[in-house]
Amino acid sequence: YLERLLNDLSIRMTEMYRVPSFFAAFRNEVVPLLRDLPEIRIWHAGCATGEEVYSMAILIQEEGLAEKTKIYATDINEKALRSARKGAFPLE
Repeated sequence: YLERLLNDLSIRMTEMYRVPSFFAAFRNEVVPLLRDLPEIRIWHAGCATGEEVYSMAILIQEEGLAEKTKIYATDINEKALRSARKGAFPLE
């Protein structure tokens, strides 16, 4: 019952590049600071079904930082995480 309650109460709002201004600011203001680090770790807490996590992974790959980056994605909703693990999203 606890898992069912958590699934019903958790918010599963996510989409690819949901807040474009965040990703633009991250690319322009944060990525230059990350270039000199030997290792990068990014944590997406409450990742829902993972679209924003995949968006971040795409951005990190485009910026040539993927080799030294680990991205962690967590959520209390196991159903949402199962969907995120698939990595398959509607085209729209």
